[in-house]
Amino acid sequence: MDQYKNNNNQKKAKIKENIQHTFHQALKHQMVQDNCEIEFKSKKRKTQSIQIQNLTPLLIGQSENIYFYESNILKG
Repeated sequence: MDQYKNNNNQKKAKIKENIQHTFHQALKHQMVQDNCEIEFKSKKRKTQSIQIQNLTPLLIGQSENIYFYESNILKG
């Protein structure tokens, strides 16, 4: 993430779009469950559970951590 912080805004935007695309592809292929939890950089905002479909580059940029869950379909 240190390398991310040193990039210009255009590169940061592309990285966030790639992260969003990766989550959407993992969901499409049933690799992850359809919800995730976002822990925000700002401690004034509480951890929020959202649908992966609603994960946006803006939310990714505001997050400290994004927790996702492996799909049960792949297990067993």
